[in-house]
Amino acid sequence: MSMTISLGIVAQCFTSIAGITYLVRTIQGINKPNVVSWLIWAGIGWAFLLVTVTGSNTDISVKIFSVTLAVSPTLVVLVALKKGYIEALGNWDRMAGLIAIVAIGIWFLMKDDPGIIPIVMLIMADMCGIVPTLIFVCKTPTDDRPMAWIAFSFGSLLTLLSIEKWNPESYILPIWMMVGSLAVAYPLVVYRVRNKIRWREWIWVAVNQK
Repeated sequence: MSMTISLGIVAQCFTSIAGITYLVRTIQGINKPNVVSWLIWAGIGWAFLLVTVTGSNTDISVKIFSVTLAVSPTLVVLVALKKGYIEALGNWDRMAGLIAIVAIGIWFLMKDDPGIIPIVMLIMADMCGIVPTLIFVCKTPTDDRPMAWIAFSFGSLLTLLSIEKWNPESYILPIWMMVGSLAVAYPLVVYRVRNKIRWREWIWVAVNQK
């Protein structure tokens, strides 16, 4: 087995574990995800899965990675809706959702075009999903945990390192997912470091608010 294939397998393990962990914590009520963000990510995940599966230039590691991007956020959204984690939409939520819909619409019109433009449009939509979650974790860092985001970022890095067909269609998404996940993890980590919160509360146990 080649090194790149081995890295690809490990990468998918990390991303899958991160997704499963986040989902379980949502079911248990420890995490309270921003539904708008995860709904955008679910739509993007399925759209990107369609792009990668049909793309002849896309590396196999990225194709497998795209399955996680589609399934994981969809399950989180379903659980969040069932548990009633829906708040009144703010201006950022509305704006992010609108831009994401436009970006996905442009992607739909251009998905058969060669090159990186369709993937760039999906990443633009994904950025719209990041904004509501960043606002959410900055306001309420006790309602999310950093380790799943860090694990997902590390899995994205390993996916990047496992790519054999080095072209923009393959490496742009893993780079963005690595950066975006770290951006969400950062305020969660800073809050826990400043408040000297125990390590186990970074991963699983609910943070005890004073």
